This record gives sequence, structure tokens and C-alpha cells, in this order.
Amino acid sequence: MTSHFIDRFAKRAAHLEPSTSSSRSPHQSAAPRPAGGLDKRAEVERAELSGVREDGCTFCNIVACEEPAFKAYEDEHVMAFLDILPIRPGHLLLIPKRHHQRVTDLPDDLGAHLGRVMPRLTRALCQATGQPDFNVVSNQGYAQVVPHLHFHFVPAPLPSSSSTSQKPKARHMWIGRDELTDEEGEEMARKIRAEVEREFEGFERRSTSPGGKL
Repeated sequence: MTSHFIDRFAKRAAHLEPSTSSSRSPHQSAAPRPAGGLDKRAEVERAELSGVREDGCTFCNIVACEEPAFKAYEDEHVMAFLDILPIRPGHLLLIPKRHHQRVTDLPDDLGAHLGRVMPRLTRALCQATGQPDFNVVSNQGYAQVVPHLHFHFVPAPLPSSSSTSQKPKARHMWIGRDELTDEEGEEMARKIRAEVEREFEGFERRSTSPGGKL
């Protein structure tokens, strides 16, 4: 990830670098930088917040179907797919399709759309996993492995008779996390998609029925 940020800052620096003329004598003083330099910086910053695709971003590549993912939900603006290194079965990621790094970068309408999708998606996840409890996590800069906004939905451990007397052990976030196999990913994604379809069908019936509540 360090190389990603170095590349990003190098690109930004290249855009902001003022043009120079090779014909200027070394004894000539540099001309005052035009005020347009500030406009150029603002233009680059607007581009960073505009949501255009970021080269080398794994999630942008998934949105473009250039990298594989076990998709559970997709619409015009957002996508949900399984984490390839799940903490527990059903560990799901929700992302905006356009490249925004943080919640603070989101346009209001896209933030509102994410908020509308989350309750339905998590209800579907709970039905698919048989676990009503889960964690919602979204790292913003700190500990953010992929610099494309994403929300983790991690189902809680299912209770079992063999583990009720044992306290969970604290572990490093990557220790003990095995890569999702194709079989596991396809089966879990299929279950979640089926529940998502039922959830959205129920939403449409409620919204179109007389006196229906959203």
C-alpha cells in the first residue's frame, strides 16, 4: 500500500508542477507564479473527490470486472461482495462504485443511497448466516488497507456447546484468517443474494401497498 500512496502523490505533484522554459537564462529571476496555480491545485483536489476511477485500486478493478469477487449485491451506485480473508463466514464488504476514500468525501446523495442499502443488505446477511448479531466497521485512513471507502459487516460467532465455557482469545487481525475458497465463496454469496432478492421484493411490496411503511 505504501507504493500506492507514493504513486498517487507523484501523480498529483506532476499535475501541480509549474511549467518552466529551457530558454530562460540562469541569471534571470523567475517570474511570479500566476494565481492560476491555486486554481490548478483546486482542480486536482476536486478530481480526487469526484469519484473517478483510481489506477491500481483493487476495488475499482472489481467494479470494472477486471478482478474476481463473490458478489452478493449490486446496483447502479454500490456493490457488496465477500471479503477474501473473512474474519468469519459471511464477512461482507459494501463499497460505492465510484472511487471515494473516506465517508467525508461522499456526495450527499451517494451517502444517502449507502444508508438505504445497508439495512436491507444486513438483514439479508443475518438471514443467510442464521446470526442476527454482527459488527459494522469502516476504517477511515487509519488501518485502511484499501484506500477506497468500504464497510465491513462481520457476523458474530455462532454459539456452540463446546465453546460456551471458553473466552474468545485476542488475536492479531490477520492471524488465523484463511483465504476464502471458491466453493465457500460461491455458496455463501448465493445464499446472501437469495435473501437480498427476498428483502428487496418485500420492500417493493411494502412501498407500493396502500398505507405501506418504508
